[in-house]
Amino acid sequence: MDAALLPFNSVEHVELTQPFLDLALAALPELGRTRKIFFVNNWLAAFIGGQLHIAAFEQIESYARQPDLDPDLKLQLLEAMDGLARTVKIRARFARL
Repeated sequence: MDAALLPFNSVEHVELTQPFLDLALAALPELGRTRKIFFVNNWLAAFIGGQLHIAAFEQIESYARQPDLDPDLKLQLLEAMDGLARTVKIRARFARL
């Protein structure tokens, strides 16, 4: 499963992977309970790192605001979101979309 994360979530596939983002986020609590911390970090880095658009950022941000989200998972999620937040800001300023 680990080996497929990065190729599946490469930015070239953003239009295909964005619909899976909700499922990836919904899987976090179970992954946090049953997997090693490094897997969860890789999971988040792959799914979030493969996104480019404000809609994905808002989707992830909304998930992170859930009051019952485990604090450790929330911190991992916020850390993974940092790169996407920067990407969204840069694209908003410089990209001609």
